[in-house]
Amino acid sequence: MNISEPKILITAFEPFGNETKNASMEVLKGLPYLPGMKITKLYVPVIFGKAEETVFAAMSRDSYDAVIMLGEAGGRSEITPEIRAVNKDDARIPDNAGNKPSEQPVDENGKPEYLSSLPVMECVLQMRRNYIPASLSGSAGTFVCNHLMYKVLQKIDAEGLHIKAGFIHIPYLDLQEHEDLPSVPFQTAVRGIAECVKAVARSIDPPADQRELTLHPIAVIHTDLTSKFGVPRQAGLAENLTGTVVFEKEYRDLQAFRGLEGFSHLWLIWGFSENETGKWSPTVRPPRLGGNERMGVFATRSPFRPNPLGLSAVKIKKLRNTAEYGPVIDVAGADLTDGTPIYDIKPYIAYADSIPDAKSGFASAKSAEIPVIFPEKLKGILPAEKELALEEILAQDPRPHYQNDTERIYGFPYAGYEVRFRYTGDALELKDLEKIKDE
Repeated sequence: MNISEPKILITAFEPFGNETKNASMEVLKGLPYLPGMKITKLYVPVIFGKAEETVFAAMSRDSYDAVIMLGEAGGRSEITPEIRAVNKDDARIPDNAGNKPSEQPVDENGKPEYLSSLPVMECVLQMRRNYIPASLSGSAGTFVCNHLMYKVLQKIDAEGLHIKAGFIHIPYLDLQEHEDLPSVPFQTAVRGIAECVKAVARSIDPPADQRELTLHPIAVIHTDLTSKFGVPRQAGLAENLTGTVVFEKEYRDLQAFRGLEGFSHLWLIWGFSENETGKWSPTVRPPRLGGNERMGVFATRSPFRPNPLGLSAVKIKKLRNTAEYGPVIDVAGADLTDGTPIYDIKPYIAYADSIPDAKSGFASAKSAEIPVIFPEKLKGILPAEKELALEEILAQDPRPHYQNDTERIYGFPYAGYEVRFRYTGDALELKDLEKIKDE
């Protein structure tokens, strides 16, 4: 097999019920040629049993590095890579052959579930970087989609095949004219699946250099900041800005956190997930120098680095053991957007990590904070702790430092609100807090 061109089987379902189109089939038809990989397209019947037979036949005819299964999820508003398939068939409507299993296992002797082996987090992040609505989904349901995903992963497991496989659900497309339900533009969905396929292909390639290190997220952090604009430029500058570190399933073992309760702070090692993959620059323009003077990237903390890794010291507010997500860590002072992948955590050790007489080059002093005008009419809209954190964020002046237009209104999402403010010449004035409507 030519490892420079991974071979990927992509399946999609035919229309079912009274539908004349299936979003997955339309997207797969429209998927363009993607250089650097060999793709086989396969259309599958929406029939329990027949679906996997069709895919198994294709897998027996050729060897593949990955199997990406696509399906339609009417009612969703985002493209959703599935985390798992469960051992359960429970159809609310018949399949195309009239089968309607109720509360029965996919395989009576099978495992409770199989996890996707696709890089589902990277698929979501890559779509979001390209402004495509995307999120993870906990499981593929209990209809033919889940059944197919379960059977394919079961076959791979049972036969010890080195094949990545998983399922991605696509919402209704605009061309399907379901006006009473959410949909996405056809071309948006095609671009989203193309980004997922490229992410899968990248995950297949073995390291060209044995010194290379492959990192996998151990967690994500959830914060009130969903875009880069507004994020403090360093950790700790907004001490009341909180977040919660939620770990991936395989790391939710309380034993891994034993002793952490004795520390007050953590190092988070994380990825600049909003960066365009592979983009870096040898020189950058640090904001504290006005955004006009260039410095070497290794003399800055710019995100546009050869390896886009970030390092932040945060305060531990609480270590909690939750029913749904296992151990989670509430932190304060984080300079990360919502959904940022965390690659490792390490305790902050004061005697080793603090160097009081260290020199800090052109960043030798903390940037001066700008006064914030917070009108009385806008106070009380946010909870007190989130209001205090917003004032800290604005005091860091999130504007590009070369922009001084006093008429321009700036904005960023925060804690479910769109924050709008302007520069007055010597302060930042909060103009509005508008609730973001759920789509």
